[in-house]
Amino acid sequence: MKIIAPCFLVVFFIGNFQIFSQSISPDCIDAVPICKDILNSGVLNGAGTDDFNGATQSGCLLQGQNDGIESNAVWFRFRATATGQLGFNILPNEAGQDLDFAVYGPNPVCGSLGNPVGNDGTLVDCGISNIAIDFINDNDYTGVGINPATGTQTVTYAPFMQVQEGEEYLLLVNSYFGESNGFQLEFTGNVFSGSNQALDCSLVPNLLQEPEEVLCEGETYILDGTFENASTYRWSVDSTPDNGTDDFTVIAGATGPTYEAASNGIYRVEAIYPQGFSEYDEVELEFLPVNTPVVTNIDLVEFSNNNTIDISVEDASEYQFQLNDGNFQESGYFKNVPVGLNTVTINHISGCGTAEIPVMVSGYPKFFTPNGDGIHDTWNVVGLEGNTTGRVFIFDRYGKLLKQLATVAIGWDGTYNGKMMPSSDYWFRLEFTNADNELKIYKSNFTLKR
Repeated sequence: MKIIAPCFLVVFFIGNFQIFSQSISPDCIDAVPICKDILNSGVLNGAGTDDFNGATQSGCLLQGQNDGIESNAVWFRFRATATGQLGFNILPNEAGQDLDFAVYGPNPVCGSLGNPVGNDGTLVDCGISNIAIDFINDNDYTGVGINPATGTQTVTYAPFMQVQEGEEYLLLVNSYFGESNGFQLEFTGNVFSGSNQALDCSLVPNLLQEPEEVLCEGETYILDGTFENASTYRWSVDSTPDNGTDDFTVIAGATGPTYEAASNGIYRVEAIYPQGFSEYDEVELEFLPVNTPVVTNIDLVEFSNNNTIDISVEDASEYQFQLNDGNFQESGYFKNVPVGLNTVTINHISGCGTAEIPVMVSGYPKFFTPNGDGIHDTWNVVGLEGNTTGRVFIFDRYGKLLKQLATVAIGWDGTYNGKMMPSSDYWFRLEFTNADNELKIYKSNFTLKR
């Protein structure tokens, strides 16, 4: 564009921004909200509505080839959420393209932009272009603050802005000499030195969500960056997020709204408008190693009034234990375990690594009701159904042997020589050989109810 000299433009305005723009726009009223660096502005092509109401000059910006201040323009907007020094670097995507910019604010209103704050007729605070009169810029940078190519505030740069929390600004970038292939923008300044976000990201689409669940090695996670205004997508990943540098690599073939991730890294999605501008978001994924529990021992107390399970694993302090549907606990010791098949679930505290251990606890029912309803109609010990050595001897209260049966049998039906025995307590003796080839003998009693 025509310039008197390099200049920086800032103008006050009052009003509210729209929440989301539908596309990149050459018009102030549809300025695209941003809260972080611009990876690609998209093509600058056209002036749109005259945002300066026929004015021939706005600060150092003069009329261009179309008799307006805007030739091939794009507008962005941002809001500060911290107080401090803010700057930015603008770099054309194509070397040698003439890009001019102006910042309006704080709190401007479209249609009443006026002259820039600080425009006192001097050449100070007037650096708006990467191509300036009587200055050869061989690095193409322009912006606010320090030129990263020289480490100094060159003539193509304006001094850092001093922003206050809550202030809103408009950024106009214009290509004077025809259509531009766009640019990149990087924010700088000490306002970004704190741990909090310096610009308000509630203004922009939130494309990626943090995983709600723990991710484990060997699993995949579907990242969803769907954005209604995007015509295509670009995914990239920084696989070394802890080395202090941005090392994003474009993922070949990943051009859809979702991506199935399976490894650690910072994933970035760019939702690209038809004009080339891209909204983007990033999320870090960590797939934790799987620590499957290794069981070293299981001790049981059976055929008692307080059956117990005590299960031991390697590195026990790293695991939590659950019996059946009970609460998880830090120990593998369980009391009052029910007779029959139980399940002990063991989870690693990281959430990655689990095992379900079936544990048969042998015992006997305290009662049975042989009334033909199909419920508790027979009695036998429980948990030795696979032990062919087991024998059960049932006696009445006087010691008379009423029934002898194997532990693999259906059970006693409460009769003796075809006669139904009365409701009463009965005694039994159990004999079996365990897995260690040891003879075990248990004695106790149970109740027959009619």
